[in-house]
Amino acid sequence: MACLYHAQHLCSCPYRNLTLHFKFTLDELYPLMESVKLRSESYKEWLSAVEDIVENKGAKKKGLEELHSLVEQAETKAFPKLSLLDQLRTVTSEADKVAVMAQQLLNGKRQTRYRSGGGKSQNQNELTVEELRSFVQQLDNLPCNIRQAPLLKDLLTRVDDFQQRSNRLLSDEAPSPQELQELLDVSLGLDVELPQLPLLRERLEQARWLEAVQQASSRPDSLCLDTMRRLIDQGVGLAPHSSVERAMARLQELLTVSEQWEERVLGLMDARPYPSIETLDAALQEVENIPAYLPNCLQLKDVVTKAKKWLNEAEMLQMGGRIPVLDSLSELVLRADSIPVRLDLLGRLEALISDVQSWKESAAKTFLLKNSPLSLLEVLCPRCDVGSGHQKCRSKKVKKLCSSIKKLP
Repeated sequence: MACLYHAQHLCSCPYRNLTLHFKFTLDELYPLMESVKLRSESYKEWLSAVEDIVENKGAKKKGLEELHSLVEQAETKAFPKLSLLDQLRTVTSEADKVAVMAQQLLNGKRQTRYRSGGGKSQNQNELTVEELRSFVQQLDNLPCNIRQAPLLKDLLTRVDDFQQRSNRLLSDEAPSPQELQELLDVSLGLDVELPQLPLLRERLEQARWLEAVQQASSRPDSLCLDTMRRLIDQGVGLAPHSSVERAMARLQELLTVSEQWEERVLGLMDARPYPSIETLDAALQEVENIPAYLPNCLQLKDVVTKAKKWLNEAEMLQMGGRIPVLDSLSELVLRADSIPVRLDLLGRLEALISDVQSWKESAAKTFLLKNSPLSLLEVLCPRCDVGSGHQKCRSKKVKKLCSSIKKLP
């Protein structure tokens, strides 16, 4: 059997003596030819698409699903088994592995770590930033796109932003504890090993301690010795830093000065004989410049205030034209017993009261009968309730008596 063009090769007989045998009619041949043409065009399109993927020629990468579709198309249409098909299968297999690893990274269930040098090592530690960056670079180098790539790139962007903010805060002399805590909260959403975390935690502890010191210093009325000791004990356990060391030095100096003055003031108030009010007042003026709550110093201030008030009242009683009442003098002397200050007027008042008491006892023995219902004043002024003339006489006698009291040594 031969075609019309090569019939002479089989037989030299004239064509009229030959019989033509054909399998398909012309109506059947045209669809067959069209089918062969479509298959050829389909193969050319498939071949062009695979070459673009394997050789990474296309301006826009295709998705991983399209690679699977091309492999399936080659198997379904029984395209010739070329090396290009093997390369396509290899690329698709590697892309599948990378996609699985990327999904594990996003899910936080990764059991292995990607290594830029190739291969995986069993390790439960988190991926480092450089490994993540290398992995994202590998995604960019793939001849196709995977749907996890944008999410991993976003993760890398957030990690880079975290590192920039971390470096800025760590370089700050006194970062805000709120900003540090906010940055640490951000790190919880980053499934990556972040080398700045230990330093950020240290700086957060330091910032919180510095804030506590600043708040305590801003309220000197409540900054007691126990508070200063507690803050110093907390500061000792912090990592060393210049700001912490300066605050610690100021706090330690304040504590030392406060303790010294508390002991000194306590010694002044317990001293025997009592110190003068000038000495206590001078000490009080120095203590007022200490920005802390000092109970002994506050007690000293109260003592000085009471002493000044007592001296003022004593001077008012001795002013001219006024005759002090014995009860007032006794009450004033009694109040002086609770004031641990040397009061110069106290001795004179005590001597005066003693002289008056002695005079009263002597006068009572002289003028009062035993078991008399009358008081000494009633006996000495028997007509004090009769007439205005007698009232004037009584006033003269009282003035004379008070004058004699004043003349007592």
